[in-house]
Amino acid sequence: STGEGGWSTFKVSGKYYYWPKSGVLTFAAYSPSKAHNPTPVLGDGTGKIEYGTDGLTIENFSGNSDITKQQDLMYSKRSYNRTYSNVGDNDEYDGVDLEFQHALSSIKFKVQKMAAYSGYTITLKSISLEDINYKGSFAENIQNPTSDVYASAPAWTPTNEFDESDGLDDLTNYMIYNSSLVITEAATDTDDVKFHTIPQGAILLPQTFGESDTALIRVNYTIQPTSMPEISQTATIPLNKLSTSWEMGKRYTYNISIGYDTITISPTVIGWENVSGDVTVN
Repeated sequence: STGEGGWSTFKVSGKYYYWPKSGVLTFAAYSPSKAHNPTPVLGDGTGKIEYGTDGLTIENFSGNSDITKQQDLMYSKRSYNRTYSNVGDNDEYDGVDLEFQHALSSIKFKVQKMAAYSGYTITLKSISLEDINYKGSFAENIQNPTSDVYASAPAWTPTNEFDESDGLDDLTNYMIYNSSLVITEAATDTDDVKFHTIPQGAILLPQTFGESDTALIRVNYTIQPTSMPEISQTATIPLNKLSTSWEMGKRYTYNISIGYDTITISPTVIGWENVSGDVTVN
């Protein structure tokens, strides 16, 4: 970091540090740098970040409700027993290598039409994630703090308070997209992967989705046949139907295909039932 309390070899309002003549140094780091402040800004909460024998710990983390203000929370593996700067496999920079890992989960969306649907305009209006767990505590859980081989079992523990008034955990919603996108990309017989990529994603707390969880994706869109009024539509997809969890360091891309369920008619005709009658004419 080159900010308050940080240092940089480029000396941008930072400090110089020098290698000792004897002994070794072990390095570790986290990002964003402002997490080291006396009252760090970690998501929407004040948070508390510390580094000790077992590695990095974070208390009272909350994912920012505004996805445009979210930051990628990361931590590095320990770089053990260093005596000089140029150590490791990083060819881009000279210095002690610090390999960062993502502590959160990344969520992205793509959207397409299932077919061309000539004469119909399909417009995406919004995508949101609802009933999402956004509070938790993190522990790096270094497994062998006295060894020079890095091993850890990082984990998040949800800290959402149970609300006795409604019997629900403290969950929140995230608006991923809220505008108007005319969907022109459509699957074809030769290429069934033609998606619009929604540029803004979310960086959220890793979590599991049990059978009773209410977490879901909500998609609002409109359909407008030529020369006819626009029709509003909503689709809700439970997240526990898509995956059992969001894990640290993984990016989940949900490909949404919007289409029509065509009405078809399958007529059958019941055959004549033959009825005979005997007539005698004299």
